[in-house]
Amino acid sequence: MATALSIDLDFFNVDYKCKNLQNTMERIVKLKVPLLVVNSHEKMTGFINRFKFNTLINMDEHSDMVEKHCDKKHCGSWVNFVNHDNQKRNYVWLVSQWKLASDKGVQCSHDTGRCDITEGFYTEKMSKLRPWHNARVTTAQSVIRWHEIVCVGIALSTEYTLSNVLEAFLSYWWSKLLAKGLRVNPDVPVEKLLAEYGVPNETIPNHHANRRRCLCGHPG
Repeated sequence: MATALSIDLDFFNVDYKCKNLQNTMERIVKLKVPLLVVNSHEKMTGFINRFKFNTLINMDEHSDMVEKHCDKKHCGSWVNFVNHDNQKRNYVWLVSQWKLASDKGVQCSHDTGRCDITEGFYTEKMSKLRPWHNARVTTAQSVIRWHEIVCVGIALSTEYTLSNVLEAFLSYWWSKLLAKGLRVNPDVPVEKLLAEYGVPNETIPNHHANRRRCLCGHPG
């Protein structure tokens, strides 16, 4: 079995001391698989579509699936644009905590994505639009079988990710992932982010070289 792993850094927003972020990144740096970082999540679609896999696991505070027909690929709809190629593929939305429509502050839009609602997120309408063999939501990170991972995509999602999470990622894990061959999509404002979080450029070797082309060959 092969698994494509997608990580939105906003998944770690509830991880105040960033321990879960640390544990996850420690696992990733040990992998010998293609790595890509994007800013906006939909920019990862072309990268994911390059690989043969049985399951897509998306660590994210949002399901990134759209219930109605959607012609526009964006950060809330990109999962609808994952190719199936007549394969029976599974989708696992790995969320940090359960969030119901009745919870205060939880939002839902049938046109732009199911947002952070975990109850009944994969509807009959969705299954007709994007026929995943199986789609489910879970909070159990044990669903990730690290030896089955064939690629990892990381979305910074600077609009949604808390500053302490971004700072922890950029100040420590960025350089380690670059050393492992991390490719940087052109939509990532590297210099701006490094300056904003006080990360010296000299601590981030070869990030310009890693930006020359992402693994999908184009920024989408």
